[in-house]
Amino acid sequence: PRCLLAAWRRAEEGGLTAAPKDLAAASAAGAAGATAGGPLVDIRFELDSSALSDEARGTLEKHALWLQGHRDVKVTVEGQCDERGTVEYNLALGEQRARAARDYLVSLGVAAERLRIVSYGKERPLDPGNTEAAYARNRRASFAVYR
Repeated sequence: PRCLLAAWRRAEEGGLTAAPKDLAAASAAGAAGATAGGPLVDIRFELDSSALSDEARGTLEKHALWLQGHRDVKVTVEGQCDERGTVEYNLALGEQRARAARDYLVSLGVAAERLRIVSYGKERPLDPGNTEAAYARNRRASFAVYR
């Protein structure tokens, strides 16, 4: 499996980074991902919500600092949902989640031109399980870093 440090080194060397596998590893590593410089760790959301928690805001503040130090990279903010709800509902909610994260990064000084959003709704679960814990892991915004 890819490690967080290897993904970060690829970013520094000019390669594409932050495939969903890397983001899962970064998420498991917790705040260490932001400290190591990338890839950027996921943020989580409550059920049926795109509101940023205090924890999510703190993570995004670390991301903004990293992005300000790496002005040559761009980020796709990927809104994701758990499997409950219709495809249409989850695509809309995923977009709201991605937009909330992007807008907060912009408010912290990251240029909007460096950030794009996409919603995957419930189509790319991090955890395919059918438990509350799995659902919670899937309600997220992930960050794909590229040049």
